[in-house]
Amino acid sequence: DKNTFACLNECVTPGITISVMPNDSVCSSDTVKFMAVIANGGPTPAYQWFKNNVPVGNNNANYTVNPGGLNNGDVIKCVLAGSAACNVYPTDTSNVITMHVTQSVTPAIAIMPDIGDTICIEHIVTYTATITNGGPTPQYQWYENNVPVGSNTNTHQPALVNGNVVKCRLVSSAVCAVPDTAMSAPHTLMIAPVTTPVVTVSANPSAVVTQNQSVTFTANVTNATNPQYQWRKNAVNIPGATQQTYTTNTLQNGDVIACRVRGLSICDTAAGSVTMTVWPLSVNSVTANREQINVYPNPVHDVLSIDYDKSTSGELELTDMAGRVLLRQPLGHSMDMKGLASGTYMLRIQGESGQKFIKRITKE
Repeated sequence: DKNTFACLNECVTPGITISVMPNDSVCSSDTVKFMAVIANGGPTPAYQWFKNNVPVGNNNANYTVNPGGLNNGDVIKCVLAGSAACNVYPTDTSNVITMHVTQSVTPAIAIMPDIGDTICIEHIVTYTATITNGGPTPQYQWYENNVPVGSNTNTHQPALVNGNVVKCRLVSSAVCAVPDTAMSAPHTLMIAPVTTPVVTVSANPSAVVTQNQSVTFTANVTNATNPQYQWRKNAVNIPGATQQTYTTNTLQNGDVIACRVRGLSICDTAAGSVTMTVWPLSVNSVTANREQINVYPNPVHDVLSIDYDKSTSGELELTDMAGRVLLRQPLGHSMDMKGLASGTYMLRIQGESGQKFIKRITKE
């Protein structure tokens, strides 16, 4: 009939094509919009969107996915149900869009000084930036007191100004950096005041001793608050020797015992030292190569007598307890001590054999 003829001449085939904005390669933090363009959909077309063949979205020509809603490899399509009076086929399925999703990352930056934020005026401090998610070609911008300084590098040596605030800005080149910049926490540079302690080191009983004799060293400090001590032997730290005194009986001749003292500030540092004279033997009477050597009287008032039975040459040396040489003379049978003050002295005797001996002498 007439109606059937009209339908046959007006029958249509619905069609649908979908596209995506911004494109099919996105970051996980992006908002993605899928859009359908249809043909012959009739007055009230119906849309059903699918993600990985699971129905999603609403009956709408557009389907929007919020950040985090897509994973790499997700497949999107849409099925159109036409509403034309005479559809050859009632539905049509769109093209398929496979999404390529890169996980978004957040850049971060931290800066650290190599010797701390508090330094002495004569020091040079270097700040180094450590980053995450900076990408293959990160960019750095250093700041001092919010003024851009330095160069595009991960290290910076700031001006040595007390209170100088140092920080660094990172511009990430990572594909999906969100945001693409990060600012480090600020560091405030402090220039510590210099108050140099005064350190003197004393040795008890003296700086002139014999082998295996116990000696106690004391660091006498002024101009330092709550001093910290580190004893050193021949420029090497002595483990555990961190008190004001240090005692040892393992000294060798020429050993230098020093104490490094630090006050409240890292700049309050000084050291004192004493060089030890260690003689191999302490005697009143010794035999060397069958030679008898006697020293008397001891204590002595004026003249010290030295008897020996073999040597024809040698040396006598008298020192105070700090090791300072007061008298030196060729080997003889006496030493005049009248001009010396009362106290304790050390007498070194070197005979013809070359062997050295030491004796503590008391002067009355």
